[in-house]
Amino acid sequence: MNHPLRRWNAALLPIALVLLGAQSALADEPPPAAASSLPVAASTPPAVENKTADGKVLDNGQKTPDPAEVERQKLRFVVGVGILGTLGVSPNVGFGLLAHAEVRRSIWSVGLEGRLDVPIPAPLDGGGNLVTTLVTGRVTPCLHMSVLFGCAVVSVGALFGSTDGVANPAKQTTPFVSAGLRFGANWAVLPKLHLRGQFDAEATLTPTTFMVDNLPVWTTLPFNGSLTFLALVPFP
Repeated sequence: MNHPLRRWNAALLPIALVLLGAQSALADEPPPAAASSLPVAASTPPAVENKTADGKVLDNGQKTPDPAEVERQKLRFVVGVGILGTLGVSPNVGFGLLAHAEVRRSIWSVGLEGRLDVPIPAPLDGGGNLVTTLVTGRVTPCLHMSVLFGCAVVSVGALFGSTDGVANPAKQTTPFVSAGLRFGANWAVLPKLHLRGQFDAEATLTPTTFMVDNLPVWTTLPFNGSLTFLALVPFP
C-alpha cells in the first residue's frame, strides 16, 4: 500500500519541472534596452524663398514696395516765379509778379508766396491819377489730384496808394488781409521744369477807401481775384 506522501510527491513533480523550465527560459532572455536620455533634434524644413513674377526675392513673404508709391512719399521742394493779372485791388485791371516756394509730400503741399503788383495809374473823374500797389505774403495749403489741385489761400500785406495831378497830392497806406480758394493745374514739361496755371478768388477782409481832398475817389471791392502762370523747378 502506497504512502499518501509518495502520492503527493508523484503529482507535484511534473508541475515543479514545468516551473523550473519557464524560469530558465526567462533567465536566458536579454534585458530590454535602456531608453536614451538624449533629446532628438527636430528636423527643420528647408527655407522657401518667396519670389515675385520678375524673380525678386521677398523678405518673409512681404510685398516689395511699389516704386511709384515710394516716389510719391518723398519730401519734395518746389520753387518758381510767375506773372499774374489782378482784379479788385486797384481801380483798373492790374498786373504783378509772384515768387513761389512749396514743400510737398504725397498729395499734400504747403506753399509760401510773395506778391508784388505793378503800380498802374488810374485816371480820376476830377482830373489827376490814383496809383495803387499791393504787396502781400501768402500761405497756401493744397491738395493735389493728378495734374489738378485745390488750395486754401490766406494773404496778408499792405495796399499803397498815391495821387498825382491834383491840387493836394497825398499818399495812403492801409493793411490788407484776404482769404479764399485756389484752383489750378500743373504740367511736368520736363523732369525739372513744371508749368502751372492757377486762379485765386478771395474775400477782401480789410476794405480801403482812398481820399482826395477829403472826398472818396475809390474803394476796394468786397472780392478780388487773380490769374497766375508760373514756371516751377522741383527738387530733388
